[in-house]
Amino acid sequence: MVAAAPIQTARQLPLDMRERIDRTLVSMEVATHKLSVSEDEVLAMIQTGRIEWAWDIGRGAKRMELRIWRESLSDCIRTLEGRGKAFGGMLQAHVVSMAVPPPRPDALKNRLVNGVDLRHRFSCSEFLISQLIKEGELRAYGVTPNKHTPKIVYESILDFLSRRCL
Repeated sequence: MVAAAPIQTARQLPLDMRERIDRTLVSMEVATHKLSVSEDEVLAMIQTGRIEWAWDIGRGAKRMELRIWRESLSDCIRTLEGRGKAFGGMLQAHVVSMAVPPPRPDALKNRLVNGVDLRHRFSCSEFLISQLIKEGELRAYGVTPNKHTPKIVYESILDFLSRRCL
């Protein structure tokens, strides 16, 4: 009889092996799970700079929707394990462009990002994206035939994340 291989826990697997690669911003729930700490402890890590890059993508004072750059969370885990940061000290503009890369070359003419792609990167619902557009936080350019995936003006995403950085 062959012995079963040991099961790896979520914390033992590299972060990119557990998350969709296009989900560059992860939720509070993911952070609490990966770090095995409470929401209050994650917030404290953000306030003290242990988690360097986080944004509130929620609807203003109505509802906080915390998102953490996946690489910043990885850095925090590496630091807790005594391995040091790989992405520390980066400029906000560089981090934002890594979190939400510029549109594909064929979309550069209008600098538009597909709403579905943004939803995946933000790890959020279609409803939240539509509400952020409705409230003027993001600028949309038309809609696709199914009326559910507007194109988002890339510069409005950069502006939004710059305003919402914690």
